[in-house]
Amino acid sequence: VYFKKSVIFNFSVYVVVHWSVRASVLALVCSGCLDIAEEFRSQEIDGQALLLLKEDHLMGTMNIKLGPALKIFAQISQLKDF
Repeated sequence: VYFKKSVIFNFSVYVVVHWSVRASVLALVCSGCLDIAEEFRSQEIDGQALLLLKEDHLMGTMNIKLGPALKIFAQISQLKDF
């Protein structure tokens, strides 16, 4: 998985929390994560759920490999700390 500059960082946590599933998926697609975006769509991950995700959700429930899961979680954590 190749990660471009994160689209998620272009928004505040107050905006992301109101994202629909489609908006969450589009953010991942724009970041170059097509395969992960499909998993977010099938699991109905909206903005509120995105902000609640942990590494074990990404790797266990969603079957995302460790590297991409850590990168996604790091982006989510940085967004929450911003």
